Amino acid sequence: MAAKALRLPTDAFVRNIATHNKLFHDQFGEAYLAVGGNGSEIYRIHSRECTAWLNMQSYQNYHVILKNNQATDIKRALEGIAIYDKGNEIMLEPRLRKIDNEIWYDLGKAAVRINEKDWQIVEEPPIMFRRYNHQKPQIMPKRGGSIQLFRKFTNITKEKDWYMFLAFAISTLIPDIPKPILVINGSQGAGKSTPMRMLKELADPSRLVSAGKITGEIELARLANRHSLLFFDNLSFLEKDNSDILCRLITGDGFSKRKLYSDDDEIIYNFKRPLMLNGINNFITQADLLDRAIIINIERIPEEKRLTELELWSKFEEEKPLILGAMFTVLSKAMKIFPQTPTSGLPRMADFGRWGCAIYSAIKNEPFDEFQAILSDNKVRQIEESIEADPVAQLAKFVAERFIRCQGTAADFYDAIDNICILNMPKEIYHLRDRVNWPKDLSQIGKRLRKAEGTLRESGIKIEFKVENNERCIYFTDTKVPYPEAVNVHRLGCSEDYEKTRKDNVLAYLSPEEREGEIKNQAFGILLKRRKYSHSLRPDSKDLAQFKARVKYIKQHSIFESSHLSMKEGSKNQLEESKKERLNKTLEGCQQHEIDSTNLSELNEI
Repeated sequence: MAAKALRLPTDAFVRNIATHNKLFHDQFGEAYLAVGGNGSEIYRIHSRECTAWLNMQSYQNYHVILKNNQATDIKRALEGIAIYDKGNEIMLEPRLRKIDNEIWYDLGKAAVRINEKDWQIVEEPPIMFRRYNHQKPQIMPKRGGSIQLFRKFTNITKEKDWYMFLAFAISTLIPDIPKPILVINGSQGAGKSTPMRMLKELADPSRLVSAGKITGEIELARLANRHSLLFFDNLSFLEKDNSDILCRLITGDGFSKRKLYSDDDEIIYNFKRPLMLNGINNFITQADLLDRAIIINIERIPEEKRLTELELWSKFEEEKPLILGAMFTVLSKAMKIFPQTPTSGLPRMADFGRWGCAIYSAIKNEPFDEFQAILSDNKVRQIEESIEADPVAQLAKFVAERFIRCQGTAADFYDAIDNICILNMPKEIYHLRDRVNWPKDLSQIGKRLRKAEGTLRESGIKIEFKVENNERCIYFTDTKVPYPEAVNVHRLGCSEDYEKTRKDNVLAYLSPEEREGEIKNQAFGILLKRRKYSHSLRPDSKDLAQFKARVKYIKQHSIFESSHLSMKEGSKNQLEESKKERLNKTLEGCQQHEIDSTNLSELNEI
């Protein structure tokens, strides 16, 4: 007679699982099972890991292997208990949680509890962490190390940059505050990726170190839901839409997506995640994102200081437990110092500013005044990078600093490079129109200037929009110059009176001792040739006319009249010699740009 097959008492099995384990759902309505009722082992009920665990329990307790339909029925029953029992919602986060002024850090099964007194390892932590397959268990931290051990594995040489980097590194262990984006720029071979990869290993170890490309809102939200620290490596350009998404991610804005394509249910994500980006060039072009960035520029590593990947990482793995323990120690001290940090005069990311002060003081055992100066330096760098990334802002700064005060329509500004091409214009200014983000048409000028207005104001450039004589005018003023109210206002659309306006405006604020040098700079300034000359092409008639006008000006105004400024009058012979010398310099400049002999003879006849 055949042996009777064993059957699983499904009801008893479900009751047993629910009694000895914790069933709950997270903030997104997803059902979970916590083995033993603590946070060491947590499984999403509809996952392969949970199915495998249920099979193990069935075999150990009843010597029965679950069939597919049995496993499905059991998981549905467990899901109902997890979702609809009262008081069973528990918030889960990857790697980090803050509860009652204590920060918890997930080691894999155990966790580290950090407060202002100290830090300790808890073998059976509360239920608080969501874990994914890509996450690696963290190494056990050790006491007795110094955070400065980390420095020898990086190429950050400047002291201020190093402490800004450390402030960001420790802040990645603080959940629920907006943090700036860490941006490291450098040439090939500068070691940009290494400190970021190592920080990722310390703060949020994962089998997926770099998150790859930024491919849109939904994908970025999915990544942020699975990582506590995101790292994007070797970016060459960041589009505007992606810049806006990153701004939302670090400040805690919400993201939504459909739960299933077959229904209209939505999942709402809301989180604040620290980000790390690096690239060779200035790949960030949006002022909003730059205003939320820590910018560190590093140089190429000398050949004699290079190490192999194997050697570098083996040394880092040896020191990693001590560095990680030192990070927890610094954070504990910073939590105690934080209430004493300043609440005014902070940068845009004010929470990070306060925590940065506390972290700096915890590392150096010094007042945090110096870190406020470091924050100010970073703000200056943000402004410089923001202006450099925007060709419209760069041109606005150029014309304001050249003319002190000037005005014109949007069309005048759009054509300003052509209209003031007789200036001693830097090459990078002339080539602004070749940039990818130069406005495609005139209609964008006003919008772009208004967007850059705040950044320019912080760099000392004031922009005003006025309506005069039924004409919309834009005024550009260099507020760094204490100019008199009566100073001339140059019209951007008119290049002929540039020299007079520039001379009057500059001399209006110079001291008598400074005037002589300024006069020499203006009088000896040689015409910056247009780009076509650098390609050894012959100038057209318009170019030649500008050269003629320049030579005429040098002949007539080779030295400024004494009525405009007080300076020693030279003898008549000295004045004539000065005129000849300056004329010769202009003609030499023409020859250097291969203007043919006919054109040179025409210039000589002027």
